[in-house]
Amino acid sequence: MQRFAFAFAFLFLAFTAAARAEPQWLTLPPTPKLPAHGKSGYAPVNGIKIWYATFGHGAPVILLHGGLANSNYWGKLMPALARHYRVIVMDSRGHGRSSRDAQPYGYDLMASDVTALGSEFAAKAKSLVSRSGWWRATSRPIMAPSLQPTSAALLIFR
Repeated sequence: MQRFAFAFAFLFLAFTAAARAEPQWLTLPPTPKLPAHGKSGYAPVNGIKIWYATFGHGAPVILLHGGLANSNYWGKLMPALARHYRVIVMDSRGHGRSSRDAQPYGYDLMASDVTALGSEFAAKAKSLVSRSGWWRATSRPIMAPSLQPTSAALLIFR
């Protein structure tokens, strides 16, 4: 009977401890950080200030973060990319360090921000990389006369 009581108590404690565990989304690792040795600033774009940073040297590529995120999420990729490219990251309007105005969010407006930021860099960025649903915002600048990338990529993370 003692063994049964001990086994029952052990199982009870094991299951209640698991039930009290934090949900997985509360235990995710911290957001990566961008490398410290980049050049950053604010560009006046469509009536707001878009925060951007550049890293590395070579052919320019613009990285666009996913919705409700910021450019820090590219932090772990930056060292590898910056060895071969001039990487430009930006925080979309109302995200991260960028400001916003009263205009409602939309892919056309955000694509216009990317295009305008591209012209800040003399429209030399011929590659765009985007996360998740921002593909629609990424694909619009491909058609823009002032920023016509020769390549674009979509990354989907689960």
